[in-house]
Amino acid sequence: MKKIYYALLLIPMLGSANTPEAVYSSDMTAWEKINAGAGNNWIDWSDAPDGLFIAMTDAEKTLSGCDNGIVCKYDSDNDADAWAISPAITLMADKSYKISLFVRDEGDFYSSESWKLAVAQGATVRDMTSGITLIDHPEFNDQTLKEYTCTLTPQADGDYHFGLNCYSEADNYGIYATGFTVTPPQSSAITAIEAESAAHARYFNLQGIEVANPAPGCLYIIKQGNETKKQILK
Repeated sequence: MKKIYYALLLIPMLGSANTPEAVYSSDMTAWEKINAGAGNNWIDWSDAPDGLFIAMTDAEKTLSGCDNGIVCKYDSDNDADAWAISPAITLMADKSYKISLFVRDEGDFYSSESWKLAVAQGATVRDMTSGITLIDHPEFNDQTLKEYTCTLTPQADGDYHFGLNCYSEADNYGIYATGFTVTPPQSSAITAIEAESAAHARYFNLQGIEVANPAPGCLYIIKQGNETKKQILK
């Protein structure tokens, strides 16, 4: 008896609803805050001094999906070397994860800030400085909260930590950050599920031409009643 492997795929006209959920998301307030220098350390955005830092706006909350975040303010005499390090996040080898976060500063009113995002399998500053730098903005200047993204493909299964480092020069102003997420690769559009061969199904190739005698092992668009799916015939 012929069997069909039904693909979990929506009809193209419906658009893609296959967006994967994040394996980790955080406003970063629970990250370990480590001051590796003589400047100031990260603090929660909600704890930032009034009049020095601008409170998170409703638009920024909507954009980032967070109600809080972290900030690192200037020191008049000392350069910053402040780290915020995430808890362990389990990732799989050879899968490309999207890494994203939202960052802003005070824009053109002040000197450029400096920040970078690193990843390592340890959770210390030494681990971060010897790890992989994913994003680096040594001369950052943007008053608008924006999303910054990169891709990470681990070489081994395991727990990974991410570190956000503010390394701005002394007497600048400060950096705001929030909405950190790790998103797995989008699942394949041809994930097969075994099912019995169905009667009255019509087979079409990927160009939309109907096939009278579908061959095993080939991918078809199959229409049956009100359903349209991609299937691999087996």
